[in-house]
Amino acid sequence: MKRMLSLMITLCMVLLILPLQTAAAEAPEDAAKEAADAAERFEQALALFNGENYEAAFPMFEEMAEQGIPEAITMLGYLYEMGLGTEQNEEEMLKYYRMAAELGEPMAIFNLGCCYRDGLGVEQNDEEMIRLFERAADMGNANAQYNLGYCDHMGDGVDQDYDKAFALFQQAADQGFPNAMFALGDYYFLGNSVKQDTDTAVEWYRKALAVGYVPDETDFEHLKTCADNGNPEAQNELGKCYRMGIGAVQDDKEANRYFRMAADQGFAKSQYNLGNSYLYGLGVEQDSEKAVEYLQLAAEQGLFQAQGMLGYMYENGFGVEADPEKAVEYYQAAADQGDAYAQNNLGNCYFYGRGVEKDIEKGVQYYQLAAEQGEPAALNSLGCCYCDGVGVEQDYEKALQYFQAAAEQGNADAIYNIGYGYYHGEGVEADCDTAMEYFKTAAEMGHSYAMFLIGESYYEGKGSEKDPDQAAEWYLKALRAGYVPDEQDQKHLSDLFAELYNLKLDFSAA
Repeated sequence: MKRMLSLMITLCMVLLILPLQTAAAEAPEDAAKEAADAAERFEQALALFNGENYEAAFPMFEEMAEQGIPEAITMLGYLYEMGLGTEQNEEEMLKYYRMAAELGEPMAIFNLGCCYRDGLGVEQNDEEMIRLFERAADMGNANAQYNLGYCDHMGDGVDQDYDKAFALFQQAADQGFPNAMFALGDYYFLGNSVKQDTDTAVEWYRKALAVGYVPDETDFEHLKTCADNGNPEAQNELGKCYRMGIGAVQDDKEANRYFRMAADQGFAKSQYNLGNSYLYGLGVEQDSEKAVEYLQLAAEQGLFQAQGMLGYMYENGFGVEADPEKAVEYYQAAADQGDAYAQNNLGNCYFYGRGVEKDIEKGVQYYQLAAEQGEPAALNSLGCCYCDGVGVEQDYEKALQYFQAAAEQGNADAIYNIGYGYYHGEGVEADCDTAMEYFKTAAEMGHSYAMFLIGESYYEGKGSEKDPDQAAEWYLKALRAGYVPDEQDQKHLSDLFAELYNLKLDFSAA
C-alpha cells in the first residue's frame, strides 16, 4: 500500500455548472448554450493537457478561470504547482486552489489538503490537512477518500482506525481508484478490520493491476505470498507482472513458471498465457503444438481470448494447418460472448465467404456489433461498406464518420481511406493537400497503399510539386512494404524506371 505523494488531477469531462447558474435563471436557452460551449472548451484544453501540450493548454485554462469555471481554476493551480506551461509559482498555485475551493471544487479542496500535508507553499498542518481531506471525501472525491483512509490506516494526523480506513478505501475503490483497490486487497490479505480472505485479497489485487496500479516491494511480496501458497489467480497475476516488468524485473521464464503453476490447476487465463508463450517463444522454445494444446484447454473452458486466438490461427494457418471452417467455429464461440475482435473477424468470414457461405448482410451485422464496442477494424470495414454501398445503402457521410472513429484509434487503413476520399473527392470536396497529409500519416505506420499514392501524388503533382524522383522513391517504398501492383500499375512503374534510371523492372515473381 502506498501513500499518494503527487497531487492528482482527475482528468475527465465535467459538467461546468456553477459559474452559469445565474445566467440560467435569466435566459435558460442562452445559458445552456454557454454551458455547452464552456464544456467543449474545457474538453479541448484537457486534450491539450493530456497530450502534454501545456503551453497551449495554459492560456485556455487561464481564460476559463477568469470566467469563474471552478475546474479550470483548479487546473490552473496545478499548472502553477508543477511548472507546466508556465513558471512554477507556489503563491499563484495557492491562490487558484483557494479560489476553486471557495467555489466548492472537490479536487481543489483535496489539492489544498495535500499542500498542508506536505508544507507546500504553507506551513505543514495535519489538522488542516484532515479537515480538507474530509471535506473533499464527503463530496465523493476518490483521491481524498483514499488519502484520508491512508491517514486513518497510518495514524497520520488522526488516531489509527482500521475500520474507518477500510470504509474509505472501499468508497474510493468503488470509483475505480487503483491504490484503494490494492489497499483493500492488503486488508483482506492481512485481516485488518475484516476476516482474512486470500481469494478476496487476490481479486482486489487483480482489479488494481488491471487499471494500471504498479506495486511497490511490499505490495509485490504480498501478491507473491498468495501465489506461492497456491492461489491460481495470484499466480497468474504474478506471471503477468514478470511478463511485463511491473513491480519486478521483466523475466519471461519466471512468468512462465507462475503461469504453469496456475495452468496445472486448470486456470484458463494461465493456460491462455502459457499458450502464447509457446506460440511466440517467450521464455521457452517456440512450439506451435504445445501452444495449441494450452489454448484449446483454455478455449474449452469458454475463455473468449483463447477462442479468438485459435480462430485467427486456423484462419491464417498461423502455427497450424489452415482450416477456415474451424476458424469460424472458434470465432463464433468468442463472438457469442460479445468479444469485439471475434465479431469483426467473423464478420470478415461471412462478408468474404471464408469458411462459411458468403453472406454480406450477416457480415455487416457482425461488423456493427464490433463497431458498437469501438473495435477499430470493424469501424473501418463499416466505413467501406457505406462508402461502396455494399450490404447497406451508400452514405458517404456515414462512411466518413466510421473512418474518423477508427482513425482516432490509430487504424492505418481508416487513415488511408480518409485520404483516399479527399484524393478522389468521394464524399468530400477533393483536396489533394489534405489527402497527402493522411497518406503520409498512414505511410509512417507502414501502409503500402498510402505509400503508392504518395508516389502517384509526386508523379502527377497533386498535393505536392511534381517530382518524378520522389515518386520513384515512394513507389519503391510501397513495393518493399508489400504493395502488389496491378497490370496498369506495373506498366506505369516499368515506364517510369526505364525513363528515369534506364532500369527494367521484373514483376514476373509477383
